[in-house]
Amino acid sequence: GYRRHNSYKNATTTTINNDNDQHQPTTLTTTKTTAAVRQPFWAAGMSFSRGHFLVRVPYDCCLPLLFQGEEISIGIRGWTHGYDPYAPHTSVIFHEYAVNSRRRKGIHTFWENAHGSNSAQKAMRRMVALIKMAPELSPSSYDHQDEAKYGLGAKRPVELFYKLFGMDVRRKSMVPEVSQWDSP
Repeated sequence: GYRRHNSYKNATTTTINNDNDQHQPTTLTTTKTTAAVRQPFWAAGMSFSRGHFLVRVPYDCCLPLLFQGEEISIGIRGWTHGYDPYAPHTSVIFHEYAVNSRRRKGIHTFWENAHGSNSAQKAMRRMVALIKMAPELSPSSYDHQDEAKYGLGAKRPVELFYKLFGMDVRRKSMVPEVSQWDSP
Protein backbone atom coordinates (compact mmCIF):
# COMPACT_ATOMS: atom_id res chain seq x y z
CA GLY A 1 0.00 0.00 0.00
CA TYR A 2 2.90 2.52 0.28
CA ARG A 3 4.92 4.10 -2.52
CA ARG A 4 8.67 3.70 -2.34
CA HIS A 5 9.26 7.23 -3.62
CA ASN A 6 7.52 10.58 -3.37
CA SER A 7 8.08 11.20 -7.08
CA TYR A 8 7.28 9.76 -10.45
CA LYS A 9 9.28 9.29 -13.59
CA ASN A 10 8.14 11.15 -16.65
CA ALA A 11 9.10 8.47 -19.15
CA THR A 12 9.22 10.73 -22.17
CA THR A 13 8.81 14.40 -22.71
CA THR A 14 7.41 14.74 -26.19
CA THR A 15 5.88 17.31 -28.44
CA ILE A 16 3.29 16.34 -31.01
CA ASN A 17 2.61 18.38 -34.10
CA ASN A 18 -0.77 18.69 -35.84
CA ASP A 19 -0.06 15.58 -37.93
CA ASN A 20 0.13 13.43 -34.74
CA ASP A 21 3.77 12.59 -35.39
CA GLN A 22 5.93 12.07 -32.35
CA HIS A 23 9.20 13.98 -32.11
CA GLN A 24 12.23 12.40 -30.47
CA PRO A 25 11.77 11.92 -26.71
CA THR A 26 14.07 13.71 -24.30
CA THR A 27 15.78 12.08 -21.34
CA LEU A 28 14.02 10.64 -18.32
CA THR A 29 13.25 13.16 -15.59
CA THR A 30 12.06 12.78 -12.03
CA THR A 31 9.60 15.31 -10.70
CA LYS A 32 8.13 15.74 -7.21
CA THR A 33 4.47 16.61 -7.22
CA THR A 34 1.38 16.83 -5.05
CA ALA A 35 -1.00 17.02 -8.02
CA ALA A 36 -2.67 14.14 -9.83
CA VAL A 37 -0.36 12.57 -12.40
CA ARG A 38 -1.44 11.89 -15.98
CA GLN A 39 -0.45 8.37 -16.93
CA PRO A 40 -1.33 5.68 -19.50
CA PHE A 41 -3.04 3.12 -17.30
CA TRP A 42 -6.64 2.90 -16.07
CA ALA A 43 -7.63 0.98 -12.94
CA ALA A 44 -11.14 -0.36 -12.36
CA GLY A 45 -10.74 -0.20 -8.59
CA MET A 46 -9.73 3.47 -8.67
CA SER A 47 -11.81 4.99 -11.43
CA PHE A 48 -13.82 8.17 -11.12
CA SER A 49 -15.30 10.04 -14.07
CA ARG A 50 -18.34 11.80 -15.39
CA GLY A 51 -21.06 9.48 -16.66
CA HIS A 52 -20.31 10.14 -20.31
CA PHE A 53 -17.09 8.13 -20.01
CA LEU A 54 -19.03 4.89 -19.52
CA VAL A 55 -21.47 5.85 -22.27
CA ARG A 56 -18.63 6.41 -24.75
CA VAL A 57 -16.34 3.65 -23.46
CA PRO A 58 -18.67 0.93 -22.11
CA TYR A 59 -17.57 -2.37 -20.64
CA ASP A 60 -17.53 -4.94 -23.44
CA CYS A 61 -20.35 -7.42 -22.85
CA CYS A 62 -18.64 -9.95 -25.14
CA LEU A 63 -15.69 -10.62 -22.81
CA PRO A 64 -16.98 -13.36 -20.48
CA LEU A 65 -14.58 -14.52 -17.78
CA LEU A 66 -11.92 -11.96 -18.75
CA PHE A 67 -10.12 -10.77 -15.64
CA GLN A 68 -6.66 -9.66 -16.75
CA GLY A 69 -7.08 -7.35 -19.68
CA GLU A 70 -10.28 -5.40 -19.20
CA GLU A 71 -8.38 -2.51 -17.59
CA ILE A 72 -5.91 -2.11 -20.45
CA SER A 73 -8.82 -2.40 -22.89
CA ILE A 74 -10.85 0.34 -21.16
CA GLY A 75 -7.73 2.49 -20.75
CA ILE A 76 -6.66 2.30 -24.39
CA ARG A 77 -10.21 2.64 -25.70
CA GLY A 78 -10.73 5.66 -23.43
CA TRP A 79 -7.49 7.24 -24.63
CA THR A 80 -8.52 6.82 -28.27
CA HIS A 81 -11.82 8.52 -27.35
CA GLY A 82 -9.82 11.51 -26.05
CA TYR A 83 -9.76 10.79 -22.31
CA ASP A 84 -6.56 11.10 -20.24
CA PRO A 85 -6.32 8.92 -17.12
CA TYR A 86 -4.82 10.47 -14.00
CA ALA A 87 -3.65 8.87 -10.78
CA PRO A 88 -3.14 10.37 -7.32
CA HIS A 89 0.43 11.47 -6.65
CA THR A 90 0.64 8.91 -3.86
CA SER A 91 -0.97 5.52 -3.17
CA VAL A 92 -4.35 5.86 -1.50
CA ILE A 93 -5.76 2.33 -1.76
CA PHE A 94 -4.56 -1.18 -2.50
CA HIS A 95 -6.09 -4.57 -3.18
CA GLU A 96 -4.64 -7.78 -1.88
CA TYR A 97 -4.42 -10.38 -4.64
CA ALA A 98 -2.36 -12.83 -2.60
CA VAL A 99 -4.08 -16.20 -3.03
CA ASN A 100 -2.48 -17.68 0.09
CA SER A 101 -3.42 -14.82 2.39
CA ARG A 102 -5.35 -15.71 5.55
CA ARG A 103 -7.57 -12.66 4.98
CA ARG A 104 -8.62 -13.92 1.52
CA LYS A 105 -9.19 -17.54 2.50
CA GLY A 106 -12.48 -18.81 1.17
CA ILE A 107 -13.18 -15.89 -1.15
CA HIS A 108 -14.65 -17.20 -4.36
CA THR A 109 -13.65 -15.99 -7.82
CA PHE A 110 -15.91 -15.56 -10.83
CA TRP A 111 -13.80 -17.83 -13.04
CA GLU A 112 -14.62 -20.80 -10.79
CA ASN A 113 -17.81 -21.00 -12.87
CA ALA A 114 -16.04 -21.55 -16.20
CA HIS A 115 -16.61 -25.33 -15.99
CA GLY A 116 -13.99 -26.17 -18.60
CA SER A 117 -15.11 -23.65 -21.21
CA ASN A 118 -12.61 -21.72 -23.25
CA SER A 119 -14.60 -18.47 -22.88
CA ALA A 120 -11.69 -16.64 -21.23
CA GLN A 121 -9.33 -17.47 -24.12
CA LYS A 122 -11.92 -16.37 -26.68
CA ALA A 123 -12.52 -13.15 -24.73
CA MET A 124 -8.78 -12.43 -24.57
CA ARG A 125 -8.44 -12.90 -28.34
CA ARG A 126 -11.32 -10.51 -28.94
CA MET A 127 -9.98 -7.92 -26.49
CA VAL A 128 -6.43 -7.81 -27.90
CA ALA A 129 -7.77 -7.75 -31.46
CA LEU A 130 -10.15 -4.84 -30.83
CA ILE A 131 -7.40 -2.69 -29.29
CA LYS A 132 -4.94 -3.72 -32.03
CA MET A 133 -2.56 -5.24 -29.51
CA ALA A 134 -2.25 -8.46 -31.52
CA PRO A 135 -1.90 -7.51 -35.19
CA GLU A 136 -1.06 -11.10 -36.09
CA LEU A 137 -4.53 -12.40 -35.15
CA SER A 138 -6.70 -13.50 -38.02
CA PRO A 139 -10.05 -11.65 -38.17
CA SER A 140 -11.76 -15.05 -38.22
CA SER A 141 -10.28 -15.97 -34.80
CA TYR A 142 -12.42 -13.68 -32.64
CA ASP A 143 -16.01 -12.54 -32.15
CA HIS A 144 -16.92 -9.32 -34.02
CA GLN A 145 -20.28 -8.74 -32.25
CA ASP A 146 -20.84 -5.00 -31.61
CA GLU A 147 -17.25 -4.28 -32.63
CA ALA A 148 -18.00 -0.62 -33.40
CA LYS A 149 -19.56 -0.10 -29.96
CA TYR A 150 -16.74 -1.77 -28.04
CA GLY A 151 -13.85 -0.83 -30.30
CA LEU A 152 -11.46 2.09 -30.45
CA GLY A 153 -12.40 5.77 -30.54
CA ALA A 154 -11.67 8.20 -33.35
CA LYS A 155 -10.05 11.08 -31.40
CA ARG A 156 -6.52 9.60 -31.27
CA PRO A 157 -4.95 6.68 -33.15
CA VAL A 158 -4.08 3.67 -30.99
CA GLU A 159 -0.73 3.43 -32.77
CA LEU A 160 0.18 6.78 -31.20
CA PHE A 161 -0.67 5.42 -27.74
CA TYR A 162 1.66 2.47 -28.27
CA LYS A 163 4.39 4.73 -29.65
CA LEU A 164 4.16 7.32 -26.85
CA PHE A 165 4.24 4.72 -24.10
CA GLY A 166 6.97 2.57 -25.64
CA MET A 167 4.90 -0.52 -26.46
CA ASP A 168 5.83 -2.65 -29.45
CA VAL A 169 2.77 -4.80 -30.11
CA ARG A 170 4.48 -6.82 -32.84
CA ARG A 171 7.43 -7.83 -30.64
CA LYS A 172 5.32 -7.93 -27.45
CA SER A 173 7.81 -5.71 -25.64
CA MET A 174 8.28 -2.28 -24.12
CA VAL A 175 11.06 0.26 -24.34
CA PRO A 176 13.19 -0.55 -21.25
CA GLU A 177 13.18 3.03 -19.92
CA VAL A 178 9.39 3.16 -19.99
CA SER A 179 8.92 -0.22 -18.30
CA GLN A 180 11.04 0.86 -15.29
CA TRP A 181 8.95 3.84 -14.13
CA ASP A 182 9.19 2.99 -10.47
CA SER A 183 12.96 2.46 -10.34
CA PRO A 184 14.80 4.51 -7.69
